[in-house]
Amino acid sequence: MSNITTDFVRIHAWAGHSIDRDEAEWITERLLSDRGSYWVPVNIHLASDRSHVDIQYGGGKSIGMVDFWDDYGDQYDAVWTRRSDPAHRWDIIWRGGPNTGYRKARFCRYVFDEVRVTGPASELPPIHAVDFDAIRGRMRGRRAFAGAWRPHADGIWRLKVRGTYLTCNSRVDMSTGPKIRGVDWNTPRANTRSGGLATPTTPCYDDGGVKVLEPTELTVISTDGGHWRSTTPAIQRLEFFWRGRLVHRAQEDYDDFLEKQVWRHLSADGWDNCADPEFLRS
Repeated sequence: MSNITTDFVRIHAWAGHSIDRDEAEWITERLLSDRGSYWVPVNIHLASDRSHVDIQYGGGKSIGMVDFWDDYGDQYDAVWTRRSDPAHRWDIIWRGGPNTGYRKARFCRYVFDEVRVTGPASELPPIHAVDFDAIRGRMRGRRAFAGAWRPHADGIWRLKVRGTYLTCNSRVDMSTGPKIRGVDWNTPRANTRSGGLATPTTPCYDDGGVKVLEPTELTVISTDGGHWRSTTPAIQRLEFFWRGRLVHRAQEDYDDFLEKQVWRHLSADGWDNCADPEFLRS
């Protein structure tokens, strides 16, 4: 068994053209080739204006993108790929083909606009606001404090602040098989069992880790061990939201193998909160 990767592909039509359902299915068939999706459920989301299509699949055993790019890449305005790969600590992103484009791959930034923390108020760090330029995809320098943490519910505090982080978004489902060909279309984000995060297909149960880039003050409560007090964690849960959607959660969880509580990260990021500078500029 090779590395199981999750590929999130976005394909843009040229200006004045569109991608209909039949073409989206045709593209997906090319990407899956004769090997199918490798342990990752296939999902297609066609934009309402048909300007682009998003396709999720397991690309670990498929050469479909190589052939698709060589034969049809110039028929589209842009082809973007985000990938979760055990070979990399964080998701990577690139534009273009799987060979030339992949060589320029970089870690993929994700954006959030609200933070919620479960724990005592004494553990909440003061956060500086940053001016986030969504068009150019970069922070433009510090300003004043972002404001006070405000109570959200019993023991839960919230703060409206914008920032970015790195993480991993695996959609592996070992109950599906190594050669998946069935497709889910425009699937809404479903409810999940306790502890999971909602995605269009596989609930997030793989520990993704996180590296907060901005605001840097959040690092103290997001990294492993940064908030522990002896055997009892001072903070039980950290959540990031983007436009009301839960995109990342870190919380204490019991590890059966280690036989102790651990700090576990779960991710449900998508193209909507992708903050890669080049992607945003394009």
